[in-house]
Amino acid sequence: MRAVVVGAGIAGLLAGHTLRDAGISVLLFEAGPVPGGRLATRQTAAGAADIGAQFFTVRDQRFQQLVEAWERAGLVRQWSSGFSDGARPPEDGFPRYVVRGGMRALAAYLAQSLEVRLGQRVRAIAAEGGRWRVQSDSGETVVTDGVVLTPPLPAALPLVAGALPAGTYRQLAAVRYRRTLSAVVTVEESVLPPPGAVQRPNDRLAFVADNQRKGLASAPVLTIHASPEWSDALWPLDDEAVLARLIAAAQPYFRGTPRDAILDRWPFALPEPVLPERAVAVGTLLFAGDAFAGPRVEGAALSGLAAGDHLSALLAASGA
Repeated sequence: MRAVVVGAGIAGLLAGHTLRDAGISVLLFEAGPVPGGRLATRQTAAGAADIGAQFFTVRDQRFQQLVEAWERAGLVRQWSSGFSDGARPPEDGFPRYVVRGGMRALAAYLAQSLEVRLGQRVRAIAAEGGRWRVQSDSGETVVTDGVVLTPPLPAALPLVAGALPAGTYRQLAAVRYRRTLSAVVTVEESVLPPPGAVQRPNDRLAFVADNQRKGLASAPVLTIHASPEWSDALWPLDDEAVLARLIAAAQPYFRGTPRDAILDRWPFALPEPVLPERAVAVGTLLFAGDAFAGPRVEGAALSGLAAGDHLSALLAASGA
C-alpha cells in the first residue's frame, strides 16, 4: 500500500506519521525549501525568531499525548497559560507551548523519519483505475492508493477539481482565508509585559512577542503580527512602507532604535469559516489542514491525524 501526502506542514507531517505507523509507504511533497508551512522560523543576527505560528495550545487528549512525548524529548516547553492585552495581566487558560529552537524545529523533527520531497510542487492529481496519479513540477509521477491534500484550499482545489462531486467542491471552495503581515525586528530593549507577549485581537497589532523571552534569541527580537483587517489595508504597500507602519505601531513595546527589520506576508493565515469535519474524504482522496474543525496549530495537527486514520482504515479495508 502506498499513499502520497501533499504539504509538509504539521497536518501533512502527522498524516504521514499516522499512515507510516499503519504500515503504509508514504511520500510527502512539499513546495517549499523546508518543511513546516506556518511552523516558520527566521534566523537573525541575534538568534531565531518565529514568524508564523507563535505558540500552540493543547486542549485535545490525543494531541496532549504527542506534546508530552515532545516535552520529554526536550523539544517543546510551556511558555505561559495566557497573555496580557497590554493593560491587564495574563489570564490563566490552556497552556501555551513553544518549540526550543523555534517552531520550524518541530517540523524538522517530524520530517526526519519521513520521505519528503522538498522544493517539489504538485501540479496535477487524477484518478486512474481506482488509484491516483500524482504529478510534480519536477516531472516525477507517482501512482498511489490514496492522497492526503493539506495545502490551503485555494491551492489544493485546482489540483483535483475535476475529481470532486459538485457539492464537495462548493463546500470546500466556500472557505476563504484572511491575510497576515508579520515583521521581525531587533530592538535595544523590550518592554513587553510577562511572559513576553501581548495579544490584542481587536487592535491593529494582534500579537507582539519577544523571541528572547521565548528562549530563541540572545537579544530582544520582536515578532509583530498585524490583524487581518489591518493586513488587508496595508497589503498593497511595498515592504518598506509596511515595515515602517508596523514598527511605528509597536513602539509602546520597545525602547531604542530598531534594526534588521524583515517582512513576511501570509496570504492564507486564517480560514473562514472553519469546517466542522476533521477532514473531508472523496473516496481515498482526503483534504486536511487548519480549515477543518479548528484552526491554528492544534486544529491542523488533529486534522492531519484524522486524515491519516481515515485513509489507513480505507486502505486496510480495501486490501490495496
